[in-house]
Formats: sequence, C-alpha cells, structure tokens
Amino acid sequence: MHSQRVHPFPRRSSSILCAVAILIASALGACGGGSGGSAPASPVPGTPGPVTPAPGAPVVQTGAAPSANVLAGVQSELQFPIGMAMDKAGNILVIDASTQLIHKITPQGVMTALAGSRMVHGFADGQGDKASFSFNYESRAMVDAAGNLIVTDTCNNTVRRITPEGLVSTVAGTQRANCIPYTSQAYIYSGDTRGTLSRPGGIALDANGDYLVLSADAIVQRITPAGQVSAIKWAIDSASTSQLGRATNIATGKDGVVYASDASRIYRITNGVARFVAGGPPANGSRDGQGAAAGFSRINGLALDASGNLYITQGGAVRKMTPDGLVTTVAGNHVGPLVARDGSVASATFNTVGSMAFDAQGVLTMVDVGADAVRQLSPQGVVSTLAATPLAAGERDGAGAAARFGGIGQSAVDSKGNFYLAEPDRAVVRRVGPDGAATVFAGIPGTRNEASATALRADALYYPTAVAVDARDAVYVADGQRVLKFEGGVMRTISSERIGNVTHIAVDADGNLALAAYSEVILMSADGKIVRRIDYKDVAPQAMEERRSIPGIWAASVAFDRNGNLYLADLDHGVILKGGKTGAFTLFAGTPNATGQRDGPARTGLIGFYSGPQMAFAPDGDMYLSGNGKVRKIAPDGTISTPALAWGLANIGSVSYGNGKLMGMAGHAVVFAPLPR
Repeated sequence: MHSQRVHPFPRRSSSILCAVAILIASALGACGGGSGGSAPASPVPGTPGPVTPAPGAPVVQTGAAPSANVLAGVQSELQFPIGMAMDKAGNILVIDASTQLIHKITPQGVMTALAGSRMVHGFADGQGDKASFSFNYESRAMVDAAGNLIVTDTCNNTVRRITPEGLVSTVAGTQRANCIPYTSQAYIYSGDTRGTLSRPGGIALDANGDYLVLSADAIVQRITPAGQVSAIKWAIDSASTSQLGRATNIATGKDGVVYASDASRIYRITNGVARFVAGGPPANGSRDGQGAAAGFSRINGLALDASGNLYITQGGAVRKMTPDGLVTTVAGNHVGPLVARDGSVASATFNTVGSMAFDAQGVLTMVDVGADAVRQLSPQGVVSTLAATPLAAGERDGAGAAARFGGIGQSAVDSKGNFYLAEPDRAVVRRVGPDGAATVFAGIPGTRNEASATALRADALYYPTAVAVDARDAVYVADGQRVLKFEGGVMRTISSERIGNVTHIAVDADGNLALAAYSEVILMSADGKIVRRIDYKDVAPQAMEERRSIPGIWAASVAFDRNGNLYLADLDHGVILKGGKTGAFTLFAGTPNATGQRDGPARTGLIGFYSGPQMAFAPDGDMYLSGNGKVRKIAPDGTISTPALAWGLANIGSVSYGNGKLMGMAGHAVVFAPLPR
C-alpha cells in the first residue's frame, strides 16, 4: 500500500490530476502579499462601473522567443502562476511554478522576468537568470517592509529574498530537496532557532516586519529579516468548538491581526489565541452565511482589505467575510465548467483562483491558476484580465489560434500527422489535423456515459484519461474501467475488466497494450485479456538499491520501443525502467532516489519529474521524455541529454512522435518541432 502522494506540479496533467485534485486544491495556500491592510475599502458587487481600458504599453515576453511551431491553440507566457504579491509601486510579482521564473508586471502592462532560470530547478543565489528555484504548487510570495519580494522556495525548504533589481539571496532554511519524488513526506522540523524549514508554503508579513511561514508539519514559524527562525504555538480559544490543525493559508493586517485557515475553516489570531470565525464541515459546501453556518470548499487564498474584511478564494469563486464572520460570495461560482470569462461580478467566471492582493485603489488582483492569467476585480464590481496575460485556456474546437485547450493529458500522433489528446473533464478525445483544425474525435462534449446518467449514449465516453495509436492508425482510449478501440470509424470495447485509474496507455506492433495504473502496470493482449500485472516485486533489486520505507513504484507513463521492449517511468524513484512481457525490470535511465536535471548515463544522469511525464520513441530508437521542464533525449543505451528543440516558450507536458516530427502539448497549445540532427 502506497503512502499518500502529492504531485508537486499537478495541474499540468489532467490524467494525474484526477487522483490528487483534492490534495492540490486544499494545498493552494496563503495569499500573496499577506498584509493588504493598506488597501481602501473592498470592491462592492452590484451595478458594474466603467471598465478601465487595458494598458497600451507593449507586453514584453521574456526568457525565450515565442515559437512559430504552434499547430493549434495559443501559447502563454504564464504556465502555472501560483504565488503572487504586489509592491508599493503597483508592480505585480508572480511565481510561475512551471517555468521556475518570477515575473514582474508593471502598472503599464510590461511583463519581464525578474529572477530565475527558465525551466531549471535549482538552488542558486545570484542576479536575475543566474538564480534558480524549486517552486511547486505550495510556493507563495509577499513583499516585506523594505520592498523586497520574499518567496517560499518550497521544494528547497528555504525562504528566499529578491530585491527590486532581481538579486536573489537565501534568508533562512537549509537546502534539501523535499517534493520529488511525489510523496507527501516532509522533512520534519523539531527545533526553534536552527534555521531549518519543512516544506514552507503560505507566508505573510507580521506587523513588526517579521515573516510568518506555514510549514508541512503543522508548525508556524517566525523568521526575522536577518534570518533567525523560531516556532510559534497558537493557543485555541476554549470557546471554539473546532480546532485549527495544519494551517494552509495566512493573512495579516497592520493592526497585528492574523487570519489563518485550513481547507474549510477560518480563524482569527489575536494575542496568541486562535478563535474560530467561520466555516463548517464539507457538507456545507460553498454556502454563504454567518459563522459556522457558512461553508467553504477548499480555501486557496486570503487577503485583507482596508476595512478589515477578509477575502477568500476557492475554486472558481471569490468570497468575502466581514470581521464578525458574515460570509458572502463576491464573484464567480461553482456552477458549470470552470472557465475564465471577464465581465460584471454577475457574469464573470474564474477557473481556479488563488493568491491575491489589494492595490492602493482597492483593486483586487489575483492569479487564476487554471487559466494561466492575472485577473482583477475593481471596486465597481468588474472582473478583467491583464493584457500582459491574455486568456488562452479553454475547450473550444476551431482552426489554429481559434482552438482552445484546457490542460495537458496524454497525447498520440498517427502516421498522417493527426494529433490526439484525451480531455477527461470534457469527456472527449480531440484530434488536431495537420492543418491545425481541432475537432472532437470521440465522445460527446459534456455528456458522460455513466450509470447514474438518465440516458446512456453508446457514442459517449465516461472519463477518457489516456490515448494511444498503433502502427495501423487504430486509436486506443482508456475510459474509466474499460479500454476502447477506434478503427475504420467503428468504436468497440476490447476490455471492461477492472483496471483501476489509468494514466497512460501504450500499444506495441502486435496490438498488445500496457496501461500505467499508478502502483502497477497492466499488460493486456490484443483481445483484451489481462496477461500480467507488474508492480515493485517485478523490479530487479539492483535497479533500486535503496528502497523507500514503503516499497513500491509509481508507474506514471509507459511506452513500447520498436523491438517490443516495455518502459515505465517510475516517479517514486526518479528512474525509467525497462522490461518485457516476462522477467524482471531493470534500470534503463536515471539514478535511483536522486532527482535533478543532469545529463549522463544510467546511475549518473538525473531525471526530475516535475510534471506528468510521457515517453515517445523516434525511428532511430532515441526516446524523448517530457515532464522535466525541458524535453530530455535518452539514447538506446540509457544516456540522457537535453536537446535544443524549437518549442519556444513551452514547458512540454506531453510528447509524441509521428509523421516525421515531435509533437506535444505546451500549456494550451499543440506545438511541434523537427528532430535534432
């Protein structure tokens, strides 16, 4: 039995997201900026006021040139905006956990990279792109009293300082890789002043200028600007019927008041005592109301306005709580698909809104994590999107830039250059032709073929998570507890055995299938019979050397080479294993239990699985691997290299080969690149 796994970079793979969505949403943590106490009164919903025109200054896309090799959809500079803060000059500072950059957006709308090395996970201090970070979905930001940006570098177990000029230094913590492989294990901190942090997440500025940091082991730590670390213990008010466990969000005001929340309850901390204010059990959902009658569905962020009202983000909604605990919904809702749309508070929608901060004019700025955009709510009740981060996400058929894609799932390419993508949230498989036209290949958008439906449709899908194409261009789809085959315009079920949650599927030259199902790989014959279940007992001991305290594998991706050998990407140990229909699996590439981005042969090279991986083979036998930020190439002997590919701004989430070129999903665009010579 595996320990509970937390994906350090979850949103980018819809196939992996389905297993960890609750953990992700509950961990979307504290507000950017923390204080917000200097802001004017809160936005007032109601009749929309005038819409402020978008800034006319040009947007500067930094760090790499946009790619011309986009087949469909639109690339976006922001690819996973997770932490946000605002400085006194009105600059918006955004952490992108996909590209590992910190972006700066000026009030005039000019966007530049302030610090970080694009798609490099590291721990280097220095100026601008000489610095590196290891952010994940828990990382947060604030601006301190001196005007520096302070960020929680979660996977390095440190807190970092970035000056307005982009100079990065480490304030506190001892660097230790903590988030990869994808386990919930945290380095447990047990002291007060040794400077050790345990997977720091939410952060806020205390009234005296200290930094308050939330950690993975339920400890709240105080860090002085000089780097001294101590632990804080909050007493629980005896009148509170509910107890604050691990706080995942925090916000502070200039008057010294502190608000903290877990996934569904909010507490006010004064004089070292935490008192329950609002929220209830999960059954309360997103209910407005007073105190315990109110409900929250996985709180993502907190921010205070100048009047002492607390703003709360959760999923696709912005909520407001008065000081006496009255909760109302200000903008957004949880009805229908989570899409991003601007307009009045009555009509505007968000995908997944997270960190936020108020500016001096009372405008609430926030990151829409699911839309890869920075959104704003004006005091007049109008929601808009910054021109520097235009909305590129969605689910819409069309040609070229008119098409929209909501996320990254497993992809496949046939011999004619058609690109297939599983979209479980929409219950379809989409096809993008060589001309860039995106259409629905299988399924009925928004209709699920499930037993609870009032009417089943034979042509509808349930929850397609994976897709593969064989040598004859037949398409295979893992759809819930069944495997489908599409050939000659006919869909048939080739297996309805219980196969668990499948993240990836592969097919060999004879039509045999391999299905990655987390803790095992299922081998299935062409007629749909399960012939083998591969788990950690099938891995040669020398392939792992040091097993974790709970032995196992996490098979996140599978692939067959032209000779029928089977490969599986094991996220638990940071390696790729190689085997066959019988016998043990051995190490192919990577170094067991060590992660990073180092090129080299097996047991020297390092594979950092920072998102859901996918493997694809070129005709010469080389493997191309996504999920590492930069796509990696692995030779038939297991030697890892990092080729220069024409992906432009892209952090590739899936990669496939077909019709003479590599193709992949980059956020919200289908991109392609010729193979390097």
